Amino acid sequence: MLLIGLVVLGFFVTLIGWPILLVLGFLAFNPKTRAGLRTAGATWLTAIDRPQ
Repeated sequence: MLLIGLVVLGFFVTLIGWPILLVLGFLAFNPKTRAGLRTAGATWLTAIDRPQ
């Protein structure tokens, strides 16, 4: 029963997951998205590095 549940869960994750990866791939090549992510990442890393 557990094996059947895992197979069904894997099927649905695969069915839903690949379109999400496709959209994320297009977003990764968008210059505005990359700039926003770079700014957010730099802000986060600066906050971590700041002494408390």
